[in-house]
Amino acid sequence: FAFKDFLYYPYGASTDKYKNVMANNLMMWEAICLGRSLGLKTFDLWGREEGKGFTRFKEGYNPKVIEFIGSWDLVINKPLYYLYRIAEGLRWKFLRLKARL
Repeated sequence: FAFKDFLYYPYGASTDKYKNVMANNLMMWEAICLGRSLGLKTFDLWGREEGKGFTRFKEGYNPKVIEFIGSWDLVINKPLYYLYRIAEGLRWKFLRLKARL
C-alpha cells in the first residue's frame, strides 16, 4: 500500500514446493516498478529480525536499513497470547531445523 512518499510491503510468504520459480522476486520487482511509476521515494519492506528467512530475502535487495519505532502487539487475551508466543517460537525452531536437513 502507498502512503505519502512510501510504498509499503508489510507481508509476504513462500513455500518450498515452488521455490525454484522465485515468484517472490518477480512480485518484489513489480512492486518496485509500481512505486517508481507512482513517483514514490521509498520502498518500505517493513521489519527485519536477525536469523529469519524474510530478513535474508529483504537483504538480497541491498537495502538501506532505517530504524523506526517498530511495531507492537496489542494483547487482548493474555493466556491465548502466551500460547501463541510459545507456538511461534516452536514454529521458528522447526523451520530452522528443517532448513538444516
